[in-house]
Parts: sequence; structure tokens; C-alpha cells
Amino acid sequence: MSGRGRGKGRANRNNNINENNNNNDLAAAVQQLVVMNQNLIQAVTQMNQARNPNAASDMTKAVSLQRPEYFDGKGDPVKLEAWVRSFDKIFTTLNCEENLRIPQATHYLVDNADIWWTENKDRLMAPMPRNDNEVNVVRAMNWEEFKTTLRRSLTVKEYYNQFQELARFALELVPTPESRASRFEQGLDINIRAALGGWDYATILDVYTKAINVERVFNKRNATVGDKRKNYSEMSEPTQGKKPNYTRSYSVNKTANTSNSYFCKSCNRDHHGFYCDGNP
Repeated sequence: MSGRGRGKGRANRNNNINENNNNNDLAAAVQQLVVMNQNLIQAVTQMNQARNPNAASDMTKAVSLQRPEYFDGKGDPVKLEAWVRSFDKIFTTLNCEENLRIPQATHYLVDNADIWWTENKDRLMAPMPRNDNEVNVVRAMNWEEFKTTLRRSLTVKEYYNQFQELARFALELVPTPESRASRFEQGLDINIRAALGGWDYATILDVYTKAINVERVFNKRNATVGDKRKNYSEMSEPTQGKKPNYTRSYSVNKTANTSNSYFCKSCNRDHHGFYCDGNP
């Protein structure tokens, strides 16, 4: 190889290295900008709260004047979507800050939905890595993520009915059976989705059939665990304050003592097998 060719190869390698370095620098700069933006939003929010410490209570009153509907979580996906859209409109109208949206909306969860939120809010609202524009940022859940999580709290059947209802109005998003099946799978609970194994399904019915079977197995397993805990709790229940039942043991002992008694013919007392004069 000529010296000119070797020189050209070294130049190409150097160009590639420089290009990679530039890409890394650009990615680092983007990440810094995202973090700075998050910090700025947090600082502005804290400043607004400092200026108006009653912002939450004021927003609660403003939302109540809009008379929003309550959501009971009893398996009506159409009602859920109507509830979500109504709060989207309310928050837009009132210019509600992001950090106030979830607390305001959850005031209007009742029955099953309220139970679900009470059991999961500490886990869902804990700060954790969130993917913002391909950059992981540690923050709490926002309103959009809450809506997605609430939708996924439905059973597979409820979610299927909801998806089919909404897909009729968004055919351009799911134009083929394969795309509809893929989009439906993405919205399933993460545990059910993991159990499906990541296969490519031809139709949404294929995904639904397997998902509902997985859900049935999960529910059966959870019910079995619950029964075991209940039985253990009943067995270990303290007996303090309860009156013991001695009726059966007393009657047995009484019968046994009567059968071993020997009454003296002279004094009519029990001498344990002997008369008053000492003879048997």
C-alpha cells in the first residue's frame, strides 16, 4: 500500500473518532439542557407556591365550581375516557399547574377507583427515573402518565372493550390487524405483557385470548395466596377474652369418675374400694 493510501486511512479513522466525540458531546449537552429545564420548572413551581401558599386550596375550589363527574372504576372504559377528557378540559381552562393536577383529579375517585388509588399512590407518586426525550430524569409521575396508569388498572376485558371502542375513531393509528394487535399489547399491564413472551401476534383477538388466560392464572394464584394468609390468620388468632369450652371434657371425666366410685354400705361414702372396717 502506498504512503498516500495509508495516510488516507488514518484520516478517515480520525474523522470517525472526531465525529463520535462530537456526538457524545452533543448527547451530554442535550442531557444537561433537559436537567436544567426540569430544575427550572421545579424552581418556578416552588416560587409560585411561595407567592401563593394557598394555591392548592384555591385550585380545589375552582375545580369544584366546574362540577366534575366522579369515577368509580367499575369497568366502564367509555366512562373513564369521558372522565379523563373532562379533567383535561378543566385543567386547560383553569391553567392548572402540573404538580396540582393529580391531587385535584384523585379527589374525584370513588369506590373501586378510590381503593385502587389508596393502595398504589405511594408507589406511583414516588420519584423514580422517567424517560424524557431519551434521557432518564428522576421525578414524580405527571398527569399524562397518571392517565395511562389509570387506564391500565382495568381488567383485560375492560381494557379490550375500551380499546375497541376508541380504535373505531382512530383508524389511521391502527390501520392493519397487526398494528392494532401491537398497539393493544403495548397498553396491557407490564406483568401480563411480560408473560406473553414478546411474540408478534397477527390479530388483536390472539393477544386478547392469551392475555385474559394469563390474567386468570394471576388472579387464581393471588386468590390462593390470600386464602393461605386468611387461614393462617384464623389459626393464629389470640384467644384472650374468650371463655374456653370445658363441657365435653367435664362430662367425660364425670362419667369416668362415676364408673370408678365404690360406696360404703355402712356410711354411704366412697372409700375407693374399701368399707369402713377396712375390708374390700
